[in-house]
Amino acid sequence: MAAAAFRLTSDSPRLLALNAGGAGLSGVLKPNGRLVRVAGDGARGDAGRGSLGAGRLTPTVDPAPEAECDKRDGMRHIEADLVFNLKDRLTVGYRGFYVCGA
Repeated sequence: MAAAAFRLTSDSPRLLALNAGGAGLSGVLKPNGRLVRVAGDGARGDAGRGSLGAGRLTPTVDPAPEAECDKRDGMRHIEADLVFNLKDRLTVGYRGFYVCGA
């Protein structure tokens, strides 16, 4: 299982799955049924805020402004926004849930 994930609902499949390790932040994004590998610097990666990218695709995850962390099943769940830019021309955003280890 990924160290962290972004889901549209608390039970839906992962739209973004991340692992933070010694080599930095890496994972996969599945925006339209196709897997896209993303990698980054791992800065603050456990909070989903590391710098990520795959060519000209740049996803970011930020907690929703009013979000509160809910701890259950040994994981932290927080309402969050996933926004990604494609080739500096298209911006797509989703409100969902960011889930990571406690």
